[in-house]
Amino acid sequence: MTKYIVPIVCIPNIQFLTLMAQSENLLIEIFESFPRQTYRNRFEIAGPNGIQKLVIPLQKYANHTFTKDIRISYDENWQRKHWRSIITAYNSSPYFLYYQDDIEKLFFQKHHFLMDFSLSFINFFYNQLHLQLNFQLSNAFIKEQFDFVDCRQMFHGRNQVDEKSFRPYYQVFETKLGFIPNLSALDILFNLGPEMFVILKK
Repeated sequence: MTKYIVPIVCIPNIQFLTLMAQSENLLIEIFESFPRQTYRNRFEIAGPNGIQKLVIPLQKYANHTFTKDIRISYDENWQRKHWRSIITAYNSSPYFLYYQDDIEKLFFQKHHFLMDFSLSFINFFYNQLHLQLNFQLSNAFIKEQFDFVDCRQMFHGRNQVDEKSFRPYYQVFETKLGFIPNLSALDILFNLGPEMFVILKK
């Protein structure tokens, strides 16, 4: 199995979960200068009208602020707004009721730092997948790590995804929208439940 370096993302997408499921060692970068317009503070779900990009608002930060030091803004009630979107998207999915309480509890925890919010979801999916995976946070910016595959540039929201690299699975609005790859891990969780591991392992 391969070892990967990945950025920390607010709620893992399918690509992130796939790396977790197929890796023996995951090194999570938290000392990068926080990049804008990435999955560090946004995630995507499939609503009845297509992809919805849900963004976690942030407090103002200086250039070159480390990702680990980015703080969440609660000036607006984004948690309630986003949760309503999640309910609309997945209320009729096969496993929504089963996981609803766990995800709602995670979602409404009031973390000051974005990193802590992100880690709560990464740990949740780690436990759901029953992985024998060693994952750790970086203690400095990683310039070179020759025995790891560097995947940090894969998680920009503007990157095009190769749809053929994702195995299709049931989605609530698939008949209307077609299969949408690489959504938030919430999508595969609510639609497949414990069967998601089979898809992620390929």
